[in-house]
Amino acid sequence: MGRRAPLILQVRSSYPDGKLTLEANRRRLGISQATVIPSLMQQTTQDYEIRLRIHQTDPLRSERLAAWESLPVKIDWQTGFTDFPSGKLRLVGRLDDDDAVHPEYYSDMIAKAARCRPGTCLDYPAGALYIRGNIGRYSNFGNMFNAVLVDDGRHAFTVMHNKVASAYRVVSVASRPRWCWVRHDQNMSKHIRSYVTKRATHPNEFGIDISALRSWTEKDKSGI
Repeated sequence: MGRRAPLILQVRSSYPDGKLTLEANRRRLGISQATVIPSLMQQTTQDYEIRLRIHQTDPLRSERLAAWESLPVKIDWQTGFTDFPSGKLRLVGRLDDDDAVHPEYYSDMIAKAARCRPGTCLDYPAGALYIRGNIGRYSNFGNMFNAVLVDDGRHAFTVMHNKVASAYRVVSVASRPRWCWVRHDQNMSKHIRSYVTKRATHPNEFGIDISALRSWTEKDKSGI
């Protein structure tokens, strides 16, 4: 049995002035309030630290901070995520601000990490995909919901999530769907769209406010 490592979850919600129109920025914030925020509030463990990446020049900076105030977040104002000092074991995960995870995801991940060696990536291939009001089962190895156990100060995500296997020892965890990847109107590939329509709809087990998400994504024509 290894050491229990604290989980540091890095959430990307960085929109500098000029990156998005104000309308698109408000839409993105609305999607966050319907997905990632309620999802994290429903986690069966709150024994983790959230590092929220927000840009200093974000026109909606105050509103975005207010939306997250119900969760114990630390703000990372830097342009990139922070490296960690060597010698302290950490489990580092990441999450986009428009996705969601199962309520038991992080408690399960922390327990599994205690049996792993540093330099291990925990990968959960089974998840779900939200498209136009429906949630269908979806499987994706090397997805963006994985987490890395590190103790050497390396930044956990110096490589793209689908290239993690080249930098870390990957442990694939078999489980029921543990994450939900939210796809917007313009950022869906034809392959994903056709795949999900052929799958049975999966019940919403991720804390998502479906009606609010439908409302915001129906307005989404920007591909954010």
